[in-house]
Amino acid sequence: MKKRYIIALSIILILIISATLIQRFYIDPNHKRNYITHKIINPIDGFILYKNNHRGRYFYLTNFDEDSIYNKYTHISEMEAFRKPQIDNYIHRILMVNLDLYDKAEIGNRIEKLPNGNKCYLYKNDSVFRYNCSIIPEKIRKTVEIEEWDQEELGFYKLKPSN
Repeated sequence: MKKRYIIALSIILILIISATLIQRFYIDPNHKRNYITHKIINPIDGFILYKNNHRGRYFYLTNFDEDSIYNKYTHISEMEAFRKPQIDNYIHRILMVNLDLYDKAEIGNRIEKLPNGNKCYLYKNDSVFRYNCSIIPEKIRKTVEIEEWDQEELGFYKLKPSN
């Protein structure tokens, strides 16, 4: 009877150690690499089609500009999440942002995230604002150098050039 318990405990211990090793040496490095590639290195540019704060602060971005079809969906609020599937065909990127940028941006504003960093421009009406896009986890910061705006550079930047 004792031998069975020892074998069962040994098997459970081996499974736990295996799961830990897989997590540490396979899943974590892939997550970091994907995070760095998609959220830091690649530039992001689009118009805010939908804002969601239910499980984080996300902007759903579209390629369409102000004069395009997405204008008929700008009235969809965060509380009408059940209507979001109507706009799924127009979404090309989802961007998780920090609280400051989330509060300042509105549906229809243009977001431009610069490559190789966390710097963003928010184009709102006739003004351009600078923000750090998202909160970068400390593990990622230790892995790669991330360009960000200094505290005094955040906020209003300049007026858009008139056409």
